[in-house]
Amino acid sequence: MDAAGRLLEIEDLRVTFEVGGARYKAVDGVSFTIDDGEAVGLVGESGSGKSVTARSILGLTGARQLAGGAIRYRGTDLVPLGEPAWQRLRGREIALIPQNALAALNPLFTVGWQIAELFRVHEGASRSEARRRVVALMEQVGIPAAAKRFDSYPHEFSGGMRQRAVIAMAVALNPKLVIADEPTTALDVTMEAQVMDLLGDLRRERQMALIHITHDVELVASSVDRMIVMYAGRIVEAGPADDLYHLPAHPYTRALLESRPSLGDRRKGLLPTIPGAPPKISAIPSGCAFHPRCAHMRERCQRETPILRSPTSGRVAACHYSEEVLQLGEVHTTVSA
Repeated sequence: MDAAGRLLEIEDLRVTFEVGGARYKAVDGVSFTIDDGEAVGLVGESGSGKSVTARSILGLTGARQLAGGAIRYRGTDLVPLGEPAWQRLRGREIALIPQNALAALNPLFTVGWQIAELFRVHEGASRSEARRRVVALMEQVGIPAAAKRFDSYPHEFSGGMRQRAVIAMAVALNPKLVIADEPTTALDVTMEAQVMDLLGDLRRERQMALIHITHDVELVASSVDRMIVMYAGRIVEAGPADDLYHLPAHPYTRALLESRPSLGDRRKGLLPTIPGAPPKISAIPSGCAFHPRCAHMRERCQRETPILRSPTSGRVAACHYSEEVLQLGEVHTTVSA
């Protein structure tokens, strides 16, 4: 899409954290764009930098932590904004669906009151008008008996209904970009599918863009337009979701897909995994950060950091041997447990 449809542009984003008196990179040179109405999956294990990237987009990264780069929304750089300007932007233009719905909801107030507060504070709605709009919104996100549930407290909602409530809060003011941070965590498979369907429906109906943060490539592959895979604070692969899902060009993307449990694995007592663990930001390996865990590692990988390049059209991957990875062919996944 041309610049006229460009909603968000992240350029060379760098975020650092202080550990033991020294500063280390949690996000290191991340660049990507989001267009109007586009759905993008931001994928990686815990510690990959995806949630820190999302917090930066929302202006929740402290000035000392944001070490460099630009975050442009509709062409305007958000980095220099003060907190009052960020508060006007959050909710109205960019909204967050948090990972832990129970922690995000205040236990002392009813769910309906908390959603209605958005309409009262941001739009000056009366209590009766806010209540009417909240009930309609709760019905839209699939909360049963919405008029009655308006007066229920968070602990009286099931996990799935709490997730629907925070989704309602995120879309209440019709933002143009919603960031969903692991929105199906701790939900069973059935509820996970329902939440994914709900997010897809809301995106189409409200014509909003969506960044879906997850560790599960397979979960988002069929519901996003593009996927961006992160590891150790960097983007290691990005491109059309279908391409990355069926024919990954980076060993890490392939390993994520191959490590998803299947019914056959459970019958055999096997659980596929990626060897080792993601590195701490205070101990990022030299060269390619993934090389200690990579089945394709060569001596070059230990000393030379790969740059993002295009092994195939429309795709970028940060791997010295991405053509070799592509030659492995499609990843054959079975029905998940």
